[in-house]
Amino acid sequence: LDTDITTLTAASANAAITVRESNGLAVNTVNGGTGTVTLTLAAGGITDNNGAGTLNLTAGLASLTGPAGIDLDTAITTLTAASTNSAISIRESNAVALNTVNAGTGTVTLTLAAGAITDNNGAALNITANLADLTAPTGINADTAITQLTAASTNTAITVRESNGLAVNTVNAGTGTVTLTLAAGALTDNNGAGTLNLTAGLASLTGP
Repeated sequence: LDTDITTLTAASANAAITVRESNGLAVNTVNGGTGTVTLTLAAGGITDNNGAGTLNLTAGLASLTGPAGIDLDTAITTLTAASTNSAISIRESNAVALNTVNAGTGTVTLTLAAGAITDNNGAALNITANLADLTAPTGINADTAITQLTAASTNTAITVRESNGLAVNTVNAGTGTVTLTLAAGALTDNNGAGTLNLTAGLASLTGP
């Protein structure tokens, strides 16, 4: 459907839900089961209309475009998302496999209650942002083009392959391994001398 609406509630029986919206969209619940949910905005943002912690979106694949940002609670398998230099915030109930999440110079925040953030597109970029703030209890594996990184897991591996220099806030893998591999640029301290940047069992760092 092509729409000019303010708020959306939608459901299907494991089938695709596609909405092309002319402006901002506040999401109650959109449940596509195992189907694909595609929300494409020409302008404005995709916002949470039922409060943090209550699901907005259930799908196999969520494909989201909100020029002014995205803010949702999800139960999805795979994520594709884009904004125009605006924040993308996803609070996911379980593991999520990333295609491309592109916030331009905005912040990407992916917070998982369980499971891992995984790479779903091979060597291609998964995350483009100024700051990537990533939390996944059972690990993180992503290709990035970001400026700053904050990341945490629960004693499991965090692996980031970055295209250029990376300023590190805190990266905490507990007893897990942290692997930060830069194709160019340097790994730098972004939170000041004396404040931890990295907690891990093994740190494997490459900064050309």
